[in-house]
Amino acid sequence: MSIAVSALILPSRRLWRLHALLHLLVLLAAACAPDAALRLALAAAAALAACRAHGLVNLARLDISGVGAMRLAVYPLLAARAPATRGTAPAVHAAARAPPDAWAGQAREVRLLPGSTLWPGLMLLRLRGDDGAVQWLAVLPDSVGAEAWRRLALAVRAVAAQAPAAHGTG
Repeated sequence: MSIAVSALILPSRRLWRLHALLHLLVLLAAACAPDAALRLALAAAAALAACRAHGLVNLARLDISGVGAMRLAVYPLLAARAPATRGTAPAVHAAARAPPDAWAGQAREVRLLPGSTLWPGLMLLRLRGDDGAVQWLAVLPDSVGAEAWRRLALAVRAVAAQAPAAHGTG
């Protein structure tokens, strides 16, 4: 059985909701803080964090070959054109329907590193590119379809089980 898989990873709505909940909890902590300076600092931190990365939505494509070689392409899209919800993201779906050749120019070779998390409800992949840069890729079940989730989980486990020397993950 081949482990080859190609998965389009959409932004997770669950992760977005958890992020929003975290901001609300920080604001609640700011409201309950006894010191005015602490209230101001917590409120400023929550506002800064909320504004920091909401302009971009990352769409990713992870390709794993039959021998375990991995390629990753990450596409930041403007959130105004591609909201994080699946039902209303025409730019995201248009990118998903693009032919594989359209993705090839932007993909880069990556290796799975130790420290990656493979749980039944979360794949947190620690990847290193040829340039040495380490990148984390969070994949939740709502980021991909059910069949793609199963195939991707099997392929990532197979790659992780291979000898570290073969992929340079040591």
